[in-house]
Amino acid sequence: SSDYGHTWTASNTPVLSWHAAAMSGNGQYALAGENGGKIWKSSDRGQTFTVTSSEYSGWLDVGLDYTGQYAVAYGYGSIGIYYSSDYGVTWTSSGFGTGLNGHLIMESGGGVLFMVMQTNSLYGSSDYGHTFTQLTAAPAVPWFGGACDSTCTRIMAGAYPGSIYIST
Repeated sequence: SSDYGHTWTASNTPVLSWHAAAMSGNGQYALAGENGGKIWKSSDRGQTFTVTSSEYSGWLDVGLDYTGQYAVAYGYGSIGIYYSSDYGVTWTSSGFGTGLNGHLIMESGGGVLFMVMQTNSLYGSSDYGHTFTQLTAAPAVPWFGGACDSTCTRIMAGAYPGSIYIST
């Protein structure tokens, strides 16, 4: 949709089970993660999609920065976090997140990324997902999802089950 959701048009993607979606802040680039399948990318505001070079199948979450140049993807089980710095054309493993289950929170500009884990830990990255550090000040709760402001200075995350927490 390009009119705030009032009308919708199907893209050229096949009918599959889609699990994750992200769009750059300027709307030019988009990623979609196929449940049990590949990552698809668009560079024309979601009109057409092509399969990326990601070698694995089974993506839980994807994220893009404001420009669309930097992308991250999180996959099931042994896949973990992958990142791209070329608009989703090529993907590299960060070596982090394998065997864990979580969700991504990505802000739009300075490379800040947070990995919300369901295993009572919260991790952060300041280099677009290349490396991660455990945020030891975060409560040990079963994290499920969250959001942050444009710089990820303020982070909100929810526990499942549990409360919503705000970083201070």
